[in-house]
Amino acid sequence: MRTMNRFKTFGCIVATVLAFSVMVVGNASAALEFKSSAMGELVGIAMENQVFTTKAGTTECKSLELSNAAAVLSSTTQVETVRYKECKETTLGLAVTITPVEIELNTNGTARVLKAFTASATACTITVPAQTLSSLTYTNVEGEGKFKVLIEPKVTGVESSGSGFACSYALEKVGTYKGMSLVELPGGHYEV
Repeated sequence: MRTMNRFKTFGCIVATVLAFSVMVVGNASAALEFKSSAMGELVGIAMENQVFTTKAGTTECKSLELSNAAAVLSSTTQVETVRYKECKETTLGLAVTITPVEIELNTNGTARVLKAFTASATACTITVPAQTLSSLTYTNVEGEGKFKVLIEPKVTGVESSGSGFACSYALEKVGTYKGMSLVELPGGHYEV
């Protein structure tokens, strides 16, 4: 009788562990989604300098601005246009102008540059073609009673080419990009 009770207890424990394992695996395999509490225009800020490195050198931007970033109730992608502001080349301190970047963020940690953009300084224009980038992480943060999404890119292998007297080079895949930003839905929740 005592042996039978041990088997019953062991059987219940095994059944509970298996059931819990199925729940965890089921939740882990569910695709992440960008979620918002309402439709609206997202806003974003740079939490630190946005740093771009190419064969031509390094550019740092102090701020960014989002546009065309309409929050959807639930999606695995988020399309937005990013405007980088207050940008300088780090060696000589020259001002750099970056054209608006149309990008599609994906909850799987990738992003697609939807069309080419340029970064220009005196005698140098860097062109970054449309491409898929990887190594972005998203973290939900709570502040002011609502959720926001912290985006942290650690992107390597960015393709670019340079033209102009100061930085002429053929298409290469050696660029990097990093710099955390925070995205939110004014008056609502935005999370991943």
